Amino acid sequence: MKILVFEPNKHHYEILPGFCQLFIKLGYDVDLLVRNHSALGNEFCRANIPVSVFNYDKDGYTALAERCKYEKYDFIFVSSFDHIENGQLIDAVKRINDLNLNIPYFGCFHDLSNIGQFNNIELFRKGRIIALSDYKFNNACIPMVNPQYFCESVKKHSKNDVTSFVMVGTNIWRNELEHSLDSKHIKGIKLRIDSIGGFDAVKYRKNRYKRMIFYPIAKLFHISKYSNPNMKPATRQSINKITNVGKLSFQEMYSTIERADFILLNIKIHPNTDFISNKTSGSKQLALGFNKPPIMPEEIAKAYGFDDTNAVIYQAGRLDDALIRACNLSDQEYLKMIDSLDKFSNSIEKKSLMNIQKVIEGIRQ
Repeated sequence: MKILVFEPNKHHYEILPGFCQLFIKLGYDVDLLVRNHSALGNEFCRANIPVSVFNYDKDGYTALAERCKYEKYDFIFVSSFDHIENGQLIDAVKRINDLNLNIPYFGCFHDLSNIGQFNNIELFRKGRIIALSDYKFNNACIPMVNPQYFCESVKKHSKNDVTSFVMVGTNIWRNELEHSLDSKHIKGIKLRIDSIGGFDAVKYRKNRYKRMIFYPIAKLFHISKYSNPNMKPATRQSINKITNVGKLSFQEMYSTIERADFILLNIKIHPNTDFISNKTSGSKQLALGFNKPPIMPEEIAKAYGFDDTNAVIYQAGRLDDALIRACNLSDQEYLKMIDSLDKFSNSIEKKSLMNIQKVIEGIRQ
């Protein structure tokens, strides 16, 4: 049996080892067709799985047609049905159907609100859509398949002398984090936060809500005019606890995560970034794959299936409390949390494998 994993997106490369590993566990020979992204490093640098990788430089769908001329596949798995080119959402289903490949395909939507676009409802009705978390669409459950494999073995260690946190991407909200670090309750706590940002320099983009802005954690005190005027400016003490490491290759990112004790998922919930019922933070995969307990809001923990045994969960506005509790965990308590997280990760992998099998069985019927 042979499957082609196709990634038409310019992003999401870090989940490809996880998807490929799941298909290999199900007994498939796996080929991967992905855009050339050598400048970002190799997302398979820690993986030990047999995958044949084929790169393309221009149009992914033309490359897909060419690949299927040279090789016979039982299935095609589309890693990102919803992707954008030149600012426009692409009708991936139509693009694939127009190729007349006569190969059954299924795949992942990263934002379930995009399922209603174009002709994707029919794909949903046929049961050929999976999601990264247990979500519902039109009151029907979408199978969860979570790609959380990054490396063959995860290093287990006690907490660092100075508790270390890592955050990845730009969904960290400046005001809440800085306000938490300035809390009088955390003043004497020793900690450090490494921020792996999505930008090389200080950049920002406004969303449709005028006072809501996404930031990378990078020299944030230089752009204070965009902060919440109802909050005091961040102190130098809180800023100094954040180390911006900027853009990293996959190799460097994995090493940075391995050195950390916890992963910070400080996701603010509002209608434009619905990580509760439509989207899944990539930090979920990193936490599970590298066995790093996440620091997360209780709404996100509930949506992703975490609990107090495998994560440090906090109520809205109490990120400072979560940071303090994480810092105060003893080595024994920390290692117990890691063991619980490992068991949770294994259960998610088993469910992911089962869900893939169900989707494939449905296609074969």
